[in-house]
Parts: sequence; C-alpha cells; structure tokens
Amino acid sequence: AAKDYGELKVVDDLAQLVKRLARSLRKAAPDNDLSEKALGYLIREAALRLDEQALELASLRETLTECRYWIDETYENRSVFKEPPKMNVFECA
Repeated sequence: AAKDYGELKVVDDLAQLVKRLARSLRKAAPDNDLSEKALGYLIREAALRLDEQALELASLRETLTECRYWIDETYENRSVFKEPPKMNVFECA
C-alpha cells in the first residue's frame, strides 16, 4: 500500500507540474495550443483513473454483498452448530 501511495504521490506531483507549465506557456504564448492539449490529457487520464476506481469499488461491493448473504444463511441455520463457526470473512463464498 505504501508503494501505491508513493506512486500516486509522484503522479499527482507530475500532474501539478504539468498544470503549472501549461499555465505559464498559455501566458507566454497564447497562440500555442500545447497547453490546452496537456490539460486535456490530464483531464482524460483523471477520468480514466476515476472509472478504474469505480470498477474496483463495484467489485468490492459485490464481494461484500455475497459475504453478507453467506453469513446470513450460515447464522439462519446456526442450530446445526454447537458453537458459532470460526471463519475468515474475506474467505466467504
């Protein structure tokens, strides 16, 4: 997780630097469209990253829902257990 955080920090730092350079270029050369291209790229990449995160969250939500149903079913039939089952929640289904 620390490695992921470090990589995200580097990406965010580079994105901030590109934004600053794009603003400076726009002031120095208003007719140059490179600054708009750079900012457009950053916006597209941010949207892709958000889409990936949304997919990961949807997958996690589905897994947690499956686990909840499994736990509910297990405890509805708990009369068959002499003691509550020992289980790792992350290994359900």
